[in-house]
This record gives sequence, structure tokens and C-alpha cells, in this order.
Amino acid sequence: MFDYAFPNLRDLLEDAELPVREAAAWAFQRLSINDDGCQRIVQSGCAEAMIDSFIKHSNEKNLQGHDAIYLIHLLEAFVNLTFSDMGI
Repeated sequence: MFDYAFPNLRDLLEDAELPVREAAAWAFQRLSINDDGCQRIVQSGCAEAMIDSFIKHSNEKNLQGHDAIYLIHLLEAFVNLTFSDMGI
């Protein structure tokens, strides 16, 4: 199941609809709370996609106020990932 879910969740980070991106970022934030979730995020390559998406949406040229919740969820996930043994 996880082999199917994580690539799809990773792809949703770049969805055209903001609520979809926010939901994906929220899911990663919630998954990153425990070590198993962190391990699955890292092993599936989602951490790199999260970083790329964060850079893209926080770029000074692309930065928009309505992306704030999305970016905060990603930042919270990054913080949780750094506490994990798998880390970024």
C-alpha cells in the first residue's frame, strides 16, 4: 500500500489547486511525527520532492500569501524529519 500511496502523495505537492497541495503537506507533516513515517518519507524520495516544492513556492518571485499554510506544513515536516534517525 505504501509503495502506491507515497508517489501519489508526492505528486500532489505540485497540484494546481492550493487546497490539494495543503492537504498533501498536512499529510506529510502528520506522517513525520513518528519515526516510521519519517522513514517512509525518506525511503520513498518524498523528502527531496518536499524540498523542491518548498523552494519553488517560497522563491521570492513565486511567494504568495495564500501559500503560507502550505509552506508552514512543509516546514513542520522538515523539523520533524531532522529529529528522526533517517533525517534529511
